[in-house]
Amino acid sequence: MTVDAAAATIRSAVEQVHLVEERLGAITLATKEEDVSVSQIRDAMKLLDEVTRNNATLVQQSMLACEALLARSDTLQRAVRIFTMNAA
Repeated sequence: MTVDAAAATIRSAVEQVHLVEERLGAITLATKEEDVSVSQIRDAMKLLDEVTRNNATLVQQSMLACEALLARSDTLQRAVRIFTMNAA
């Protein structure tokens, strides 16, 4: 092997190392971006879970309020019936 051939081989190896280094840098950057995205998704999922739990609580409170309103409505209907019976 001549000196020129050895130098060309070394240059080629150095170029390949630089290409691998660039690709590893791109992989590192993509991994960091993916980590940020996963973190944002996790935060969004936590928020959705909290909102869902709050909605479930509101639905339960609304149901209890409807039941109370229905009971008051029944009481009011009975009271009005007394007045209409007495008027007849």
